[in-house]
Amino acid sequence: MNQKVQFVAGLLSGIVLPALAWLIFDVVFKNAVLLNKPAIPYLACIAINLLVLRYFIRHGKPSVGYGLMTTTFVIAIMIFKLKV
Repeated sequence: MNQKVQFVAGLLSGIVLPALAWLIFDVVFKNAVLLNKPAIPYLACIAINLLVLRYFIRHGKPSVGYGLMTTTFVIAIMIFKLKV
């Protein structure tokens, strides 16, 4: 696979978990309070993304890992800017 295609695949895979967390916690459970900390579900998604990143880097897919790392970094900045 091409390096650019792998990078885009990493970008898209990095968006999946935070988007799912947003859908669940901001749309479905809009008024639910989780330990009075609004950023906990998103921070858990970032931790899972970093574990997936480690898997891709160790198994010879650094382009996918770099795309995932880029997405995770951007989402982490957005969470700290908007939620914290």
